[in-house]
Amino acid sequence: MPLSAVRLGKMATTTRPPMGTGALRRWTLPAIRQAAFWLAVLLPVAYIPLLIDGLEGPRLGLFVVLATINLLAVVLGADHTPNV
Repeated sequence: MPLSAVRLGKMATTTRPPMGTGALRRWTLPAIRQAAFWLAVLLPVAYIPLLIDGLEGPRLGLFVVLATINLLAVVLGADHTPNV
């Protein structure tokens, strides 16, 4: 599918995106969304031991890191529709 065509007299030249660019987007973006979706679903399980043992000292920092990763995973995986 041409992105643009330039008319030069009676000849038209067509420019196309580099080979593989569309395929790369078609495969990587859904894979990233799928991984982020399932990470957002499963990561909160890691909160349970932290919350049971308490959030003092370095555990608080770990909790903040996990919560931040979970938030990013929710945002990135929001458009994923799992096939059930």
